[in-house]
Amino acid sequence: MLSLYSTVLIYVIYPFFGITLASGWANALTELSATIWGAVLAIAYFSSLSERFAKEQKNAC
Repeated sequence: MLSLYSTVLIYVIYPFFGITLASGWANALTELSATIWGAVLAIAYFSSLSERFAKEQKNAC
């Protein structure tokens, strides 16, 4: 849950960082990393893999 909460928090405060200047490669890599991170969150919460994490979390308590 920490990863999901921190991602939402970053997108809320991101506009307050101001204007940035980046090259085309930097922009492309930033977009690629954001897309991959979104895929990781989607897999973690909306696939059958999420059941495995839920089981491990219950056993840890």
